[in-house]
Amino acid sequence: VLGNITIGANSVIGANAVVIRNVPEHSTVVGVPGRIAKIKDRYFPGINLDHTHLPDPLTERLNSLQHEIDLIEDHLKQFRQTQTPPPPQ
Repeated sequence: VLGNITIGANSVIGANAVVIRNVPEHSTVVGVPGRIAKIKDRYFPGINLDHTHLPDPLTERLNSLQHEIDLIEDHLKQFRQTQTPPPPQ
């Protein structure tokens, strides 16, 4: 709890929550910074923790690099096809 904050009656502050605003009665506060997760029987949507649908920057970068390698190999193949082989020695 940071600053001159009022915590309402029958409110619950979650472990490690950083409360920076007044908390109404019958509330549950969680997170950093503290957010109201519940007032009496009303629930508020929290942070979506469904990490299965988050972008994967490593996979995206690897795919990008593989695409660049494929382009370079195609250019090299085309270049080699246009070159005449050197005469035998």
